[in-house]
Amino acid sequence: MALTLFLAKFFGLWFIFAGFAWLYRKDSLSKLWDDIEKNSAVSAVAASINLIVGLLVVLTHQVWMGWPIIITLIGWASLLKGLLRMYQPKLQGVIFKGLVEGQRGYATGFIVLLVGVFLTYMGFNY
Repeated sequence: MALTLFLAKFFGLWFIFAGFAWLYRKDSLSKLWDDIEKNSAVSAVAASINLIVGLLVVLTHQVWMGWPIIITLIGWASLLKGLLRMYQPKLQGVIFKGLVEGQRGYATGFIVLLVGVFLTYMGFNY
């Protein structure tokens, strides 16, 4: 349970920061993604970070019941994102831009923020 609480705090705070950035800088995220795609070194580092985070969570946190399932799913999503970014960067870019552009961008940012608040609350108050 200690690992679950630590990961809830870590991902919760990360998602709060990301959610606010998503909501307040939504228009610049699409341009940022284009810049990352153009620089293969930055793209490779980002893919490696996603792979490392995903593998660490997948290997250490396989909880498939209750609220901790959110952390397990984040780990699997991070692993998948890293693999997509490494082997299919164009497809991963299409998915990302689909989440950022238009009204979906605000909805996605709000969902990320809500998940972050929930995980942070559970991590510090469970």
